[in-house]
Parts: sequence; C-alpha cells; structure tokens
Amino acid sequence: MTPVEIIRVFVASPGELAEERRLLEEVVNELNLTWGDTLGVRLELVKWETHAYPNFGADAQDVIDGQIGDNYDIFVGILWTKFGTRTRAAASGTEQEFGRAYSRYKRSPDELRIMFYFKEAAVTPAQLDAAQLLKVQEFKKELGQLGSLYWPFKTLDEFANLARVHLTRQVQTWRKSWGTRNKLVSEPAHEPVDAVQNRPYDQIADLGFLELVEVSQDSFRGSH
Repeated sequence: MTPVEIIRVFVASPGELAEERRLLEEVVNELNLTWGDTLGVRLELVKWETHAYPNFGADAQDVIDGQIGDNYDIFVGILWTKFGTRTRAAASGTEQEFGRAYSRYKRSPDELRIMFYFKEAAVTPAQLDAAQLLKVQEFKKELGQLGSLYWPFKTLDEFANLARVHLTRQVQTWRKSWGTRNKLVSEPAHEPVDAVQNRPYDQIADLGFLELVEVSQDSFRGSH
C-alpha cells in the first residue's frame, strides 16, 4: 500500500454555475489519473451536492457549514451574474463560505489556498438581475481590496484549462510552502501512465510549471 496525501478542494458558487462545478470534478479526476500516484497525492472535490445530507439548522447554509466544516485545503470560488440567495449570516451562501475560508486563511495562511474565478461570458438582458450583478461587482472589488488575485474566464473550456493549470501549480508547491493540515492515507499503487511520471518526486517538483502541465495533459490523452 502506497501512502497518498489527500488534498481536499472545496467549491463555492451559485446554482447558475452548475456546469463549471461539473467540469471541476472532471479536472480533479483527470489530475488524479495523470500524476496523483507519482506525486503521492490525491485531490478530493468537496461540494454540498456530494458531502452534505438532509438535516435542520438555522438555514440550509448553516446545515452545509456544519456538515462540511473547514475540512478542506483549497477553496475554489466562482461567480458570474448572480451572487446567490441571502443566508442568515451573509448576503449569499457563497459569500458566507468565502468568509469562513478567508478567516481561516488569516489565522493560518500555510494551511489553505483560495482561488476565485469570475465568468465574463455575455448574457441577454432578460437573463440579468441588476441587483444581483451589482453585488457580484461589489464583491469582486472587495476581493481586490483584500489582496486577492482573481481570474476571469469566458467559456467552459477556458475554465477547465485554468482549473487544470492552477490546481497543478498548487500541488506542485504544497510540499514546499503550504499544506500542513494534509493527512496521509494508504491506497493501492497503480502503474505510471508516462515515463516521465517514473521520476522521483524531487525531479518532478523541479520541472517547469508549464512542462508539468504539458506532461499531465499528454498522459491523460494517452490513457484514453
């Protein structure tokens, strides 16, 4: 049994970004297939659809927060035209989840990474809710004031590519600069899917960022 480090990735977004949430799961599965065993890590996507269950609380968000808690290592937030439904504690569930994550980050910056994305695809006037869009814009401004480098995207393919590259970069750096909360589990070892993946971790960690991403994508294509 090979020790494997679990890195939990929590995704927060309103319901209009269901396709992006689905794509993020595909990207996580792809990265686990291409370099998970080689680097001794496995990403686990955490979202309310799969990690929460029916119960009672102050409101639905309170139930989700209580069940998922802060047991994740990377926070991925996504917004487009809608900010979401108000909760008892915040203007939306996404804002409440971000607030919890940011408080954690301020307390222990070595334990958590926060990545935020804003979709900039065009929509028809009939699809727009001016009040919701204004809240999104205000929140984006607030993130900038907090020191966040957020990322825009327009298409589903662009989001998938960004998530693939950025998660690869996070995993490439966590042993060096963050990730003290991760825990080891044992999983069966699988045969590497690429000769490059047979290199020791210290060699792979020293690969250039784009080279590592390229290797991951080539390996994934070769496994299908």
